[in-house]
Amino acid sequence: MNLSTPRAIFAESGHFTAMHNALFDWVQPRLSLSAWSVLCVIVRRTRGWGKKYDAISYEQIKQATGIKSTATISKALTELLSEFPFGKPLLRRQRSCERSASCREATRYALNPRFELEADSSGGEQEPPVTDAESEPPHLDSGASDFEVPQVVRASDFEAPQPVRASENEDTKERPISYKVENYKCEHTHTSARAHFHTASTSVSSNDKPTPSPPSQLENPPLLESVCAATKRDLAVVSTRMKSQLLECARRLGLAGYRADQVERAVALWPYPTAPTPTQLLDNIGALLGARPASSRAKPSIPVAAPWGAPVAAVSTAYPPATASSATARPPRFECAADRKTRKWADWLGELSEA
Repeated sequence: MNLSTPRAIFAESGHFTAMHNALFDWVQPRLSLSAWSVLCVIVRRTRGWGKKYDAISYEQIKQATGIKSTATISKALTELLSEFPFGKPLLRRQRSCERSASCREATRYALNPRFELEADSSGGEQEPPVTDAESEPPHLDSGASDFEVPQVVRASDFEAPQPVRASENEDTKERPISYKVENYKCEHTHTSARAHFHTASTSVSSNDKPTPSPPSQLENPPLLESVCAATKRDLAVVSTRMKSQLLECARRLGLAGYRADQVERAVALWPYPTAPTPTQLLDNIGALLGARPASSRAKPSIPVAAPWGAPVAAVSTAYPPATASSATARPPRFECAADRKTRKWADWLGELSEA
């Protein structure tokens, strides 16, 4: 249909497609929106063009209804071809080819001429009266104008219920307002800003009082100073993570029985040019000093593996006392895991060769 020229859609004369009023009053409320759109397209292409059948493809239905989904059109056609809810189908389908992929293009649809609406005997719903366009409108009273419609208005319909007022001697209390904060899942009730401030200031109990912070686990400040000097870190400017590492290193050294002078002596024997980290100092201070601190307990004597054929003897694993000559005569040897593994293999091969 060409709409190049303007057309009066609701004019009294023109080209129209006849549709029964029952379609709008009874059928339309009981159909889905997509089924009603497809039914209007089929009525337009059959009754509007004076045809009994018309071959309508899915693409033509999409262009006419604006429905983009093929599944929605198929569901709407299935609804129109079924007997529910009217007892008879609204459409009839006629195929002119075998079932194939192109069978949709050759399917012809027609309106069901045997479709009839049965009157409801219960009287629950009645068909609205059909008025003739040429009949005159009902005359009104002589005193009313042509645009006035007589209405029966009762004063009770517009009367609002009287509010219940409190007694004059009774104090009116402000109703608390409750609101919820979804982010924190909490509920707060307040009456006014002054009352809320008073409640918040007086609701502190003995359990809510701030508890004093626990004392520091480090009871030897000179040891912490020596650790900072050994690692060349300033406790006032380092990051929080490094500060916790320094405190932990000093705490462990203090629990192990090391003193500040021993830390300074271990740093003097550090073989690398860069200063040790707190972790390196904590792991290698025993090897640097060559002995465990005097306050720590010595390891018990435990039997160790002896060469093949030799008797097992108890070997003491206690470290010898630290002396200045032993600390300066031979520097400690630092070996990585690969060196230790190589040394173990060499010892094992030496034992095999001797056996």
